[in-house]
Amino acid sequence: MSLWVLVLLSLAPHAATANDAAAASQPLEYKTHIAPLLAKHCADCHDAKKADAEYRVDTYQALLKGGESLEPAVVVGKPDESPLIQYLTGKRTPRMPRKRKALADAEIELIRDWIKQGAKEGKPAAPRFTDEQIEFFEISIRPLLAQHCFECHGDDKARGQLSMNARPELLEGGATGPAIVPGKSADSLLIKAVRHSTDLRMPKGRAKLQDKEIALLEKWIAMGAPWLAVDDKDAPKIRKRFTIYESDRAHWAFQPVQRPSLPSTQKPEHKTWANDDLDQFILARLESNNLSPAPRASRRTLMRRLSFALTGLPPSPKDFETHLNSDDDPTLSRYVDELIASESFGEHWGRHWLDHVRFRPFPKRSESNDPYRQWVIDAFNNDMPFDQFLKMQIAGDLLPPSKSDEVHLDGMIAVRPWSLKNRHHQQIDLLGRTFMGLSLICARCHDHKLEPVSRDDYYALLGIFESSQVIDAPYIREKDRFEDYMAGFKRMTANEARMKKELKEFSRVARLVDLQNRIEAERQKLGDPKQSKEKIQANIDKLLKDEEKTLADIKKRKIDLDAPQAKEYMALRAENNAFNEKWKGQFLFDAFIDQERSKIADASPPAMGTEAKVGDDTPPEPPVARRFPVMLAGANQTPLGKQTQQSGRLELAKWLANADHPITARLMVNRIWYYMLGEGLTPSLSNFGRSGRPPTHPQLLDYLSDEFVKNNWSMKQLIRRIALSSTFQQTSQLAISRDERDQRLQLFGIARSKRLEVESIWRTIQLLEYGWEGDDRREPPIDFTREMRLLFDGPDVSLIVPRRTASVSPLQALFLMNNDYVKQSTERFAQRLLTLKSDRDRIQRAFVLLFGREATSDEINTGETFVANWQVALSEDANKRRKPDAPSPEAVARWQAYLQVLLLSNEFMFVD
Repeated sequence: MSLWVLVLLSLAPHAATANDAAAASQPLEYKTHIAPLLAKHCADCHDAKKADAEYRVDTYQALLKGGESLEPAVVVGKPDESPLIQYLTGKRTPRMPRKRKALADAEIELIRDWIKQGAKEGKPAAPRFTDEQIEFFEISIRPLLAQHCFECHGDDKARGQLSMNARPELLEGGATGPAIVPGKSADSLLIKAVRHSTDLRMPKGRAKLQDKEIALLEKWIAMGAPWLAVDDKDAPKIRKRFTIYESDRAHWAFQPVQRPSLPSTQKPEHKTWANDDLDQFILARLESNNLSPAPRASRRTLMRRLSFALTGLPPSPKDFETHLNSDDDPTLSRYVDELIASESFGEHWGRHWLDHVRFRPFPKRSESNDPYRQWVIDAFNNDMPFDQFLKMQIAGDLLPPSKSDEVHLDGMIAVRPWSLKNRHHQQIDLLGRTFMGLSLICARCHDHKLEPVSRDDYYALLGIFESSQVIDAPYIREKDRFEDYMAGFKRMTANEARMKKELKEFSRVARLVDLQNRIEAERQKLGDPKQSKEKIQANIDKLLKDEEKTLADIKKRKIDLDAPQAKEYMALRAENNAFNEKWKGQFLFDAFIDQERSKIADASPPAMGTEAKVGDDTPPEPPVARRFPVMLAGANQTPLGKQTQQSGRLELAKWLANADHPITARLMVNRIWYYMLGEGLTPSLSNFGRSGRPPTHPQLLDYLSDEFVKNNWSMKQLIRRIALSSTFQQTSQLAISRDERDQRLQLFGIARSKRLEVESIWRTIQLLEYGWEGDDRREPPIDFTREMRLLFDGPDVSLIVPRRTASVSPLQALFLMNNDYVKQSTERFAQRLLTLKSDRDRIQRAFVLLFGREATSDEINTGETFVANWQVALSEDANKRRKPDAPSPEAVARWQAYLQVLLLSNEFMFVD
């Protein structure tokens, strides 16, 4: 195994670098930099519970106080005289930590530099929460606090000196101490109070919270008490009753897009840096912070970055041959055009979109042949204008077809699969976050507490969706066949309604006929010598008993077997069976279409104060006229019921896709920027409301949004423009302090290293197995892709996922080492490499394919040593199964092991 470690160490590009050495120049603080180190190595013996020699390191004050000799563990400004350093380095005995591995030199140096800088305490780093955690807080926790707590602990009151308007206030607590301990529900005073387990019982003077409400609070605290951080300068007010404030109207995302003028370059050395006007905005911010842009990345690095960003795949050997040394194309524009024109472009960018719509394949259908997924891929490859793409998602069935003999239902499968109970509410949630960039679901039961979205706004939209229905429809484009299906579907639906209501009693007649037919069929089998007569007779006897019971039931209910209704029931059932048989071979999907006009209506919300759950017997309030949110569309709207005899989805789609809409273009531009550069111009990718985070470059966002619309909403043009910009093509490697790196990342003054998405990992493994030219590739097993999604941060299909996480864990390495599919792929890759003449050539080819670069002499030597010394254990018949002219099984096994090592390296897993 030592050779595995040797190779991995030689390959790991993200090991300690000059950047880490430069960290000493940054301001160091106890809470941010030192406390995590001491907690890891020392706190188990030197915390409040077990303070060996009375030394404690779990708080800043205890560290400075000292221990048995009352000697401080830290002498400020003098690391060599500090007992903490002396114990850690062994200058004092016993060396610390006892009976455990000593701290790494870099860790000791960090503590030394902290003491040298003055041993400052500092502030704890602000926690970061995922979009899913914030969504849980907004949907489940904030409404609960607003309902039960804000009356006494909100804006106007802070009983017991406790305010609950923000997370820091809960952490600080009131007269009785901190209200919550993040990660520790049982230790949190809030949980004790709502459980009535102490003398402090909340809510005071009111009924105890339900168990399910307490469980939500416990879950929230256990996950770290996520809370949406808002800009202090523009913090939305907690609304006790719905009001649109002037600060709402002034919010950046509710303002029309204004095309800004281009900023000028201040420094002469930057005059030639920009490739595109968008670079001017980035450069202006960098210059205002006394920073220069990062140098351009190497051509090889850029080719790998571009290929993964645009297609999700690595460059091919032919790509390097064609474009690596083309001096007449410094920005690689021809390469970018080839990538954008490839079929892989739509597959990669379509997958980004699918994260936003809770996509999952239909049951018993693989992702590769799902019709909606293919429609999305085609839309990206054909550069469907985004406004049309949006309208197709919401109202494809209501749009005029491009050809008179076609139907458009493709986009409607974005709204599936939903739970039957909450279908329309889930649709509104998706509409809000994916198409409008607003959290609407919080307004389902009450006016939104943070956003200018009222309960009436919510039910005005709900009426649009309740006036539509989801039906099983065949995936066909021919209008005549579709209309034939719909006519039959309508008759079948009417037949079923009549059979279940007026003719319900006569279902027993149909059951009797079915039993008699089965009895006759079983009797026919008695003459077959191949059949077991005993088994057949047993079936007949059972069916005869069922027939007798059914006849008795019919007699008891006085049902006339020859009644016209009985004959009608059988005729209707036969018609429905014929319809189902006719369309049996046609794939059916969930299509979203308008109700019949008689069923189109406005939504009636339940009585205020009751939760809107389907099936609850709650007194309704008057219907809310269908319209759009007042904050964005104004108060003087003509209700949709007066504009159209349809549901209003078409009007909703056109309103959202209007060039003057303040959010739509900004929302998609920001997402495209995020997928290209690793962060959005605003980090809130699906929340442009007051509770979201403002953009770091608002003028650039408006400039690109204006350009996006003027260029016919072309997603390809915007993606190409960003790919060729100097901003995108900067290097990610600079010897700078961590503070400067963080600042540059926020200002897009350096490229981000990004871990490959899970689809790119398995698609790359497929390429390595078959090469770039072969089309006959095996489909990855569903179990394989499912497990990879779990391990490599794939999207949760039950959630809207605007931002994926990107973790690195030992389980990922173990999977790539042991999974049978990966082993088979690397074995076939090894067989392809063994067609080359020498080990040196094979190693070079592997490095080019996996890392986009040539191997160094040391890497070649290490690889050759590995392949020569790797111990192979082959089965006895391995050579017997060997094909003529095929490489030896032993050679294949050695190279297969080496290739798996390369797959485990950071350089494969990350793109610089």
